[in-house]
Amino acid sequence: MTDSVFKANLGFHGSAQAFGRLASALRRWRDRNAALREFERLDDRALRDIGLDRYELRAVIDTRLAERDIRDRCSASI
Repeated sequence: MTDSVFKANLGFHGSAQAFGRLASALRRWRDRNAALREFERLDDRALRDIGLDRYELRAVIDTRLAERDIRDRCSASI
């Protein structure tokens, strides 16, 4: 393999990784906003019934999405 072909392949791989990270970030943003909208529709009593407080919604959603991202990365590497 020539040097220029090798460098071109590395450049494409880097672009593909950047695109993958961007797509993953957009997916996470979309999912986070959808979850927030769903939970914000509930009143405080309904949130308490499922063990949540309105003030911790963002933290809980971010934690769950981070866990999902880790699971996805681990299953993709297999």
